[in-house]
Amino acid sequence: MPELNEFSYKKRIMKLYSEPSYVKTYDRRYNSIQREKYEIILPYLENHPLWILDVGIGTGLFLNKVVRQWTLIGTDLSLRMLHIAKKRAKKNTNVELVLADADYLPFKERIFQIVTTFTLLQNVPNPLKTIQELKRVSDNLVAITVLKKKINVLSLREFLKKSGVTKFNIIERESEDIFAVCYVT
Repeated sequence: MPELNEFSYKKRIMKLYSEPSYVKTYDRRYNSIQREKYEIILPYLENHPLWILDVGIGTGLFLNKVVRQWTLIGTDLSLRMLHIAKKRAKKNTNVELVLADADYLPFKERIFQIVTTFTLLQNVPNPLKTIQELKRVSDNLVAITVLKKKINVLSLREFLKKSGVTKFNIIERESEDIFAVCYVT
């Protein structure tokens, strides 16, 4: 099978994450898995300022963890996922949702103190490009989770180094994910 170009790859991912049957089962299927990831990353966010950008927010499961403490901007490539996140966020005035591509975020450089992304990197055509974009909009910290079966520790470390991140912690747990907390300087 020929390799897909960036546009075709993203179109395929967007179609999957906009499929009504997939979206309908997403929360039920991933709720507990995603919440475990949040619990591992949240302690690294505790002492940081008020703004968070969550790239690939999906249905907004992360909202419940952070809306009481911070203002959250969430982006996703799937309009259908954002509609569900919007319903989840409707009582919160400190949440904004934006339809956006993780590789072309519509924000100024270094505008967010914290940028998070949970299991997004394995769904992008060029993880290095995505990490560079996350780093571009962060002024302080980027927190990443990625499926081990898609991107291993050595590859993630190499992507981080090539992106220009010089200080980072890679956290391995008894889970399906690798966690990286990157300090932007």
